[in-house]
Amino acid sequence: MGYAQVPYPPKLQNWVTDPQHVLSDAELIALTQRLQKLSQTLPGAPQIVIDLPAQVADIASYANDVFHATGLGRKGDDNGVLIVLAIAQRQARIEVGYGFEGILTDLQSSDILRANRPALQAGHYATALNGIVSAVAGLLAQAPEGGPTLTADAEQKDALKGIVGVIVAVLCLVVLPYYLMRRARRQVLQKPSYNAPTTQASGPGWEFWLNFLLNILAIFLQTRGGGSGRSGGGFRSGGGDSGGGGAQDSW
Repeated sequence: MGYAQVPYPPKLQNWVTDPQHVLSDAELIALTQRLQKLSQTLPGAPQIVIDLPAQVADIASYANDVFHATGLGRKGDDNGVLIVLAIAQRQARIEVGYGFEGILTDLQSSDILRANRPALQAGHYATALNGIVSAVAGLLAQAPEGGPTLTADAEQKDALKGIVGVIVAVLCLVVLPYYLMRRARRQVLQKPSYNAPTTQASGPGWEFWLNFLLNILAIFLQTRGGGSGRSGGGFRSGGGDSGGGGAQDSW
């Protein structure tokens, strides 16, 4: 019986990827929600992503390849951070995007990993990951409020424009034609020469169309939000890049 081949390098689609179920469901959900919140509250809206791969030959090459394949962070800002925990090899690495190499230096990344080595040695992987995330987030919180923040604002404006576009499309393609048909029917029924009963044909009320519009918007927002599953909530990569900055450690 053959086994499915995992493409290399994998393109991550979730905040936390844990194919070996190293983390419990509760730990996975908690870490996912934390990373999502950090992407919304830290300056520049960075993407901090965790990967716990099954097998890694060279963790430095793996982290760099996965970072490129995923496009972690936004293009131009390169504001991504990848935390890799290779349990079988007992190795950890922090891979840093170009935009953060002056804020999260190689030395600082190394210090963060060493500080969490005792938790890794004890097999407390969720504790170690939360410790690493806290230290990384603490440094990124000191990032300047300039370029990345402006880019995040522009991205939010683009998202708002997309939502407005969906609303306009629904109004033009659904609500307006329905209103015009009802109006034309009323005009026909109001003509004196029309001898048929003037009962108005039944049809969907405005509540139906309002619910329909809200459902369309919900589908649109879910599509923009990405997937979900055992690997944690999905995120949308932005084409960011890494030059190999970061550090690794063994336990």
